[in-house]
Amino acid sequence: MSARANRAAFAGVGHSRIFRHDDVPLAVLGMEAVRLAIADAGLAESDIDGICCVDGQPFDTEGTQWNGIDYLSADFVMERLGVMPTYCVNTANMLSRSVAEAISAVESGRCRHVVVFRALHSPRARYGVIQSSDATGIDQYSLPYGLFTPAVFAQLWTRYRDRYGSGSREEMARLVLQLRENGFRAPHSYWRQSGTKPPDLDEYLNARPVSLPLSIYDCDIPVQGAAAFIITTAERARDLRQPPAYVAGNVYPLATRFSRVEDIVLDREETWGRHVASTLWTQSGMRPADVDIANLYDGFSIIAILWLEALGFCGAGEGFSFIADDRIAPSGSLPINPTGGNLGCGRMHGVPQLMDSILQVAGRAGPCQIEGARSAVATLGPLWGGSALLLTREQH
Repeated sequence: MSARANRAAFAGVGHSRIFRHDDVPLAVLGMEAVRLAIADAGLAESDIDGICCVDGQPFDTEGTQWNGIDYLSADFVMERLGVMPTYCVNTANMLSRSVAEAISAVESGRCRHVVVFRALHSPRARYGVIQSSDATGIDQYSLPYGLFTPAVFAQLWTRYRDRYGSGSREEMARLVLQLRENGFRAPHSYWRQSGTKPPDLDEYLNARPVSLPLSIYDCDIPVQGAAAFIITTAERARDLRQPPAYVAGNVYPLATRFSRVEDIVLDREETWGRHVASTLWTQSGMRPADVDIANLYDGFSIIAILWLEALGFCGAGEGFSFIADDRIAPSGSLPINPTGGNLGCGRMHGVPQLMDSILQVAGRAGPCQIEGARSAVATLGPLWGGSALLLTREQH
């Protein structure tokens, strides 16, 4: 039996166009996604009484930051919609906290219909360049040595290989090539929209190194785009336009940014991932064997392997043997990221995982629909500071 009732549900989704850089202002794409989500649910803009978002960007630069250009905030959307919500908040940490805040708002009765959105900015410049000539505080022990994204995730993979004796690039290729193939079928994939075909094994193995063992194909590509989601109560969702995706589990246990370099170590990732998983299964009354689809965060390829193990789909150190056959393909027993995730779509910070989970259990995933899918787990962010959602077609 579930430890929590399915009191909240996702009732609508919207996704903007995707661009490699800022061809279209972020405000235009954000409002495009928000209005599509509202219309998808069959609501009017005046029905929205809650707005939650993550307004920060992966690499906020010093100096002037323009709302609607460099980032997009909840109050900006509030003004453009012309509504006066009872709850309006900007949060940190990808989609994790904003989704958790929205679910709590509708379950507590504070709001009737909340829109959650994420808008990602990709300026025409070198991504993540560090201009400072000195490093202070904790940064003095990391930045001078190049220990920064993506290097911190490269060291996770290296430590994993040393600990478990598995995780070669040949083994990782099975995951990355599958996700890129999945993404090429997904309607909101940058790679599909650009017409870039998935790499083959030789291209993957010979790809430009970024931070060994990570290559360019192990990192999601920065893009400019936005997505939005409508969250309401389960009772209201049943009367709206689309079949609802009920929230059977919602775990966001740590209100911190995931990107502090001192936090990203293998022991902490594994320990925290197991804690998130244990809480999720206790909340929902379900087990890994009850899940039809695993939408695992994959900003860097090793993160998906760690989530696979932490959630209990396989044991620690068994992730690479788990993906060795076609088990994770759309036709397999546990499809992973049927729309490609971040690696197959672009850097949308958990949007592909959440959106696909919603659409799959609602039977609305189009060319990526997994036949018979009635439950899906979505992880949003790396394990430390990340979160997990379990969505179902039926209300439990």
